[in-house]
Amino acid sequence: MIEIVALSDVMREVVGLAERVATTDANVLVTGESGAGKDALASFIHSRSRRAEQPLVKIDCATLPPDLLEAELFGYERGAFTGATEAKPGRLKRRIAAPWCSMRLRTCRWTRRPSSCA
Repeated sequence: MIEIVALSDVMREVVGLAERVATTDANVLVTGESGAGKDALASFIHSRSRRAEQPLVKIDCATLPPDLLEAELFGYERGAFTGATEAKPGRLKRRIAAPWCSMRLRTCRWTRRPSSCA
């Protein structure tokens, strides 16, 4: 089982929230600076969830081209844009059966809110 040592009041609050959310079916988006411990926190949550025996799925959004982020995450239908000759499920849809999804949004900057998140 993953353990996190939290010395500051803020980190104790984060760990407490992580313990509470681990007992739910909520999707969790973990953000933060490089080296802040996003992977450790996601693993901590996953290890305490009902789905801990299943694999943890991570998507590093910083590796996705900003112009294609929405299409890569949520998918698209045939003809949605030039070059979309067939429908493609997004990475999140393909992972829907997976127990957890930790998305690291390090360098992505949203220029608009994705329509799928409205």
